[in-house]
Amino acid sequence: MAEYKIPMDAVVSTWLTVEAETFEEAIEEAYKQGVPGLMHLDHTYPDVGDWDVPEWFIDENQEG
Repeated sequence: MAEYKIPMDAVVSTWLTVEAETFEEAIEEAYKQGVPGLMHLDHTYPDVGDWDVPEWFIDENQEG
């Protein structure tokens, strides 16, 4: 029987709590701290790529 590799996508998000003087510094601190690692139930790690702060969140929280 033939074997096939099929890509599967999922959306993963998280919220980090950081301490900072300003909103911009809070974003920088979140990138510095990084996010928790993810693991499948079979103990393999998914390729989640890079984490980014969503534009909608930045737009809604900009000062001024």
